[in-house]
Amino acid sequence: AFLLELVRRQGQALRYATDELRSDREVVLTAISCDVAARQFVAQELWSDREFVLQTIRHHGTSLATISEALRRDREVVLAAVCRDVWELEFAAEELWCDREFVEGVISRHSHALRFAPESVRHHRD
Repeated sequence: AFLLELVRRQGQALRYATDELRSDREVVLTAISCDVAARQFVAQELWSDREFVLQTIRHHGTSLATISEALRRDREVVLAAVCRDVWELEFAAEELWCDREFVEGVISRHSHALRFAPESVRHHRD
């Protein structure tokens, strides 16, 4: 309870938390809500937690550069990030560009998104 109250007031206090508390969703989300810079102190395993990552992308603009490789291949996660900032496509897994629905979804939101696509996609007629 003490640390939760502390990070509610000073998010970067998360840096002094135990590994267990840095893995605690409630503590971490409270810290990030107070100060997005607290993201740097989040336990690595939370960056592989799909629901946690989606929540931090939607509410705090977390970059795909921060999250696990596996989630960079997740269409919904990447599209959530791209909706906030098209430049996040730079960190999307290349294999997503082979997914026609993904490409159409991205292009419909950001016509200049093809600049992030691999050469093989940009030269493909279909």
